[in-house]
Amino acid sequence: MHNRTTCLLSMIAFPRAAFAQQAGVVTAPQVHESSKSYTGPIFDVHLHTDPPASAIGVPNPVTGMAAAANAQALRDAVIQACKNYHITHAVLNGWPGTLQQWAESDSKRSILAPMVLDNDRIPVMSASNLRSEIENGRAGAVGEIMSQYAGLEPSDPILEPYWALAEAMDVPVMIHTGMSFPGTPYKGIPTSVSGSAIHCYWRMS
Repeated sequence: MHNRTTCLLSMIAFPRAAFAQQAGVVTAPQVHESSKSYTGPIFDVHLHTDPPASAIGVPNPVTGMAAAANAQALRDAVIQACKNYHITHAVLNGWPGTLQQWAESDSKRSILAPMVLDNDRIPVMSASNLRSEIENGRAGAVGEIMSQYAGLEPSDPILEPYWALAEAMDVPVMIHTGMSFPGTPYKGIPTSVSGSAIHCYWRMS
């Protein structure tokens, strides 16, 4: 593999500094008083566009919000929540079809990160095709790469073209390397590799 430095942040990883600067997002001053609430812009770095079936027709157990009737209704509700909570930019992780649908519905907020590997070892988007998407402004990041579910370590040669592309294009990569739903290795994904969290990797200068 090429020599590179990677940065790992558990569960939530902020995108590279250029993203934040381009979006006009600044670091909020630290607030010690519990009575104050942050009201500035929010940069969501991990928003899926392909919800699991369990998210449809089920009320939100935390907020009590009514259940979404279908994927389109859920998408519209998420976009409305982004508006309500001043989420100015969102990195969308999804398969090519739904990814474009979300982007068309909310283009100014969206930074597209195509998912390139399904639950097997055959990429659903080649590195060359992904390069074209990035060059044409239809993608701004890579992933979320789901290699864990195929039993692939991040260093597997199958992923090397994507690491090389991300390094060459200076874009962040999102890869699932940690926990998933309970009993994942025993529920149809026996090759799943254990890890610690969801990480975002990018080249550090």
